[in-house]
This record gives sequence, structure tokens and C-alpha cells, in this order.
Amino acid sequence: MAMPDFRSDCLQRFINGLGYGGERHILDLGPISGSTSMCIGQLGHHAHFADLATSCERAREQLTRADGMTSPSAVDRFVRGILNYPARSFDGVLAWDVLQQLEKPGMHSVLDQLLRILRPDSRVHCIFQPNTGAGTPALRYGLTSERSFSAERAHDRVLAQQVALKDLETIFSRFHSLCIFLRRQGGFLEVLVSS
Repeated sequence: MAMPDFRSDCLQRFINGLGYGGERHILDLGPISGSTSMCIGQLGHHAHFADLATSCERAREQLTRADGMTSPSAVDRFVRGILNYPARSFDGVLAWDVLQQLEKPGMHSVLDQLLRILRPDSRVHCIFQPNTGAGTPALRYGLTSERSFSAERAHDRVLAQQVALKDLETIFSRFHSLCIFLRRQGGFLEVLVSS
């Protein structure tokens, strides 16, 4: 079920931070989105997609130890394999509803890799959903303009972790700056960090 487009000041700051002129490379950690690819292309930039959360979900069994806990070393190897890009390859990353779908070892591995593959003064735009338990919708996002995105309900799932405002400073402590945007529409928490 499609929701109305969400106008986002955070997203607009992300796009403006890329600058104009010159090709920029943007990595979307979500599944391939035609609207995102088209919007980024219209801005003169290149879109790349990693579909990180889906890949981790499919590999959950091989990332879990015999005791049922996630193996931090297996997750780290797996994330490094998915985000196996040369250092300083990207000018921006879209991490929409991805980080909280990963358990903490996976999230930390992703952040380690982002710091490696981002160019200096790059930005990461994150979206976190409020955890509503087993009925938290998995959303497919798409960029619809420089200042708006769409979200379509794909299915329900339980989030691997709840991310609260108080956690963000710790999660993104190795990044240069952190801006937090609270959305009334949709209940999203948007975060813009720079490397």
C-alpha cells in the first residue's frame, strides 16, 4: 500500500550537501528503486544499490551461531562482502529503514564500512521507524524529488532493535556531525550525518 510522498528538509539538506556540477556517487542500502535511480540521474549523479537488509535476512541462518545468537565475526565478513567497494567511493549514502533491521553487530559493521567507503565531507541520510512490535511495516522507499520520498508497505516484521533519540549520539559518534529531524507525518526519525 503506497503512502503519500513525504516532504523532507533532512533529505533536501542531504541533496544540497552533494553540491551541483560534477558527478557524485550515491549508495542506497535498500533495494533497487526506479524512482531513486531516476531522481539521482536527473541531478547528474550515479545511483548504486546494495539491498543490505534483504541480503542479511536471507543469510540469517549462516550468520547465527549454534546458541542462536548472531556471530559478530560472521556478520562482519558478510557486511564487508556486500559493501566491498574501494575506499572513498561514495559522496552519499541512503540508509532508509536499514540500520535498525540489523542487530547491533551488523549495524556496527555497516557503519565501519560506510566510514571506509565514504569520501571526506560525505553525508548519510538515515530513516528510522518507530518500533510497533510484530506489526512494524517493512517499507520500500523511493526518492521522488530533491526534497521528498515515497514509502510503500511491503510486509510486517519485527525490528532487530529499537533506536531512540538518546541512542543516536552513540551510534554515530565516529561521524563528524549529526542532525536529527523528527517527523510528525509517518512517525519517522530522520538523521543526517557527515563523515
